[in-house]
Amino acid sequence: MNTLKSTFKKFIYGTIPYCFCKLFHADSPNLKYYQYIKSNGYARHLFEFKEEYEQMRFPVQEDKEKKMHYVLNKQGHRLYFKKNIPVEKIEKCYRVLTMEQDLRSPHHYLDSIEEVKGKTFVDVGSAEGFTSLEVIEKASHIYLFEQDTLWIEALNATFEPWKDKVSIIPKYVSNNNSEQEITLDTFFQDKDKKQLFIKMDIEGAERYALQGSKNLFENCNLQFAICTYHGNDNIVVPNILREYGCKFTEQFGFFRHQLRSVVARGSSKSL
Repeated sequence: MNTLKSTFKKFIYGTIPYCFCKLFHADSPNLKYYQYIKSNGYARHLFEFKEEYEQMRFPVQEDKEKKMHYVLNKQGHRLYFKKNIPVEKIEKCYRVLTMEQDLRSPHHYLDSIEEVKGKTFVDVGSAEGFTSLEVIEKASHIYLFEQDTLWIEALNATFEPWKDKVSIIPKYVSNNNSEQEITLDTFFQDKDKKQLFIKMDIEGAERYALQGSKNLFENCNLQFAICTYHGNDNIVVPNILREYGCKFTEQFGFFRHQLRSVVARGSSKSL
């Protein structure tokens, strides 16, 4: 069944678009990606360096006291995973997270963790908190916005050694304030806004989070990395950023079956 499924994906996402592209758009930059799928099979992350990571091992360890599993990141810090993820999938998850943040990936948020030095890191849609853990020793404070209770449990375990500089907010970031939602403009009304770095990866809700951050983006000194690959966010998100007067560049790459804008990175007009 798995073999049939992989053959089908290879045909749909590789052979068919390759033949079409070769026939009608032979100079298309997409062609090399379709060729890759046609020859090697479907892969969600078509990074040219993917094979390097397939040889790497990221041992999964168990914290028997917490009854949770974790992987040590490159700084030697424990990144915990939520309990409902099967152990055999954790290494694969960690490998994908690491690949996505490779500097060669269009999905990476930072060129260097030094970009966050002395700043408040705002992790909107933190999930496991991979990037926040990477910058934990550089950031002055970290706000983790995560609504999933199992991820919150894992985040509490991961950031336990830095409880004094990490705040976990169990709400969605949106353009509305309610029991489950909050706008960043409201959240930061009574907080230090001098140096912020905002990262957003919230499955297509980035536009709403930005709508609720108008005051921050127009009046504060901040930097950002915002995902643009969900739906038509490659159009909507840059338009909002331009409306707010931001300076930014878009990182392009093959993602979700096409060459597209993946992450917008830049700064507010105040910087």
